[in-house]
Amino acid sequence: MRGASSEDNLGASLDQIVLISNSVPKSGSTLLFNLQCEFFKSLSGHEMDYSQIEAAGINLNGGFVDTRETVKLASFLASGEPRNGPWILKMHTPVYKPLLELFKNNRNIFMSLIVRDPIDVFLSARRNFNRSGEFKEFSEEQAGVTTVNNFFQEIYDTCVSAGAIRELPIVRYDDLLGDRFETVTASLPTELRAFIQGRHLRDMINENRVETLARHRRSRQLDGIEDNAGNKELKARLASAFFGFRRKLGYV
Repeated sequence: MRGASSEDNLGASLDQIVLISNSVPKSGSTLLFNLQCEFFKSLSGHEMDYSQIEAAGINLNGGFVDTRETVKLASFLASGEPRNGPWILKMHTPVYKPLLELFKNNRNIFMSLIVRDPIDVFLSARRNFNRSGEFKEFSEEQAGVTTVNNFFQEIYDTCVSAGAIRELPIVRYDDLLGDRFETVTASLPTELRAFIQGRHLRDMINENRVETLARHRRSRQLDGIEDNAGNKELKARLASAFFGFRRKLGYV
């Protein structure tokens, strides 16, 4: 008799797996999402194929699901139709119904969350606004603070609540920059980590890490995250404004 495989333990084939890569915006979500996609591409032998989701009338942008598409996506995934996955889907979305019901009741749908120090999130979002007009809420300091403390914190709080029902790993951007392999592994629920056994993925996931860290340092300087005289007063105000949220995340 053959031993039980990872797919046996999941109760479904690899192409039925959906991992929702949720995140607080500006928390390194794109980097984690891309690494998770690379991981599953190495298992399935093909790129992410979202054609079936798009054919259902759900708008995706390279695997990113806008919050406005959540209800439609949850209905599609709950339908039980055969999938051409695995699918990694990136979101910045609080976990309320119907997303919560989907996560709670479908064994082959998983979720992870990546977070970052709210001060760094604010400064990075403000830089995005100054550079491209994105994140308009951060054109004014108080509006940006309110966005972080309300909407961004809501994503975290609802993921923690969902994690009390089913395993929902939470990782930090700081850790992703330190050891990609360990952090990507930690972002996978226990059932999905079984796929790692016998596979040599550390080199693949950690490649170009030095270059990434160099880009990160440059980005921190551009964001104003590095300490300098001009930012000390702003960062002191942000530290006070985000004290409760930062304490939840372990940054205080």
